Amino acid sequence: MELDGRVAIVTGGAMGIGRASAECLLRYGVSLLIVDYNLEAVRKTAAELASISKSVDCLHADTSRAEDCRKSAASADERFGAVEILVNNAGIQTYGDVLTTTEEIWDQR
Repeated sequence: MELDGRVAIVTGGAMGIGRASAECLLRYGVSLLIVDYNLEAVRKTAAELASISKSVDCLHADTSRAEDCRKSAASADERFGAVEILVNNAGIQTYGDVLTTTEEIWDQR
């Protein structure tokens, strides 16, 4: 796979599938911005993955907000260059049914 030198963003990249995707991309030589709403987790993940490549950075952002998405793209571009790969992994997981789910939770979906 020819990914060496490419630039990527992984949203929801601090844990789980997002973290595994970030690690895999770094191993293929990708410069990477990890984006997550969990500040502590995204910083920790970026620090740990820096042992694979120094071409990794992190950004605390909420990708459900358009402004944060623009900030993510601008941050990656400023740090590494034009983004060529997006792993749109961030998601919201909620539990409930039509009777117990609040309107606020419905609006997040």
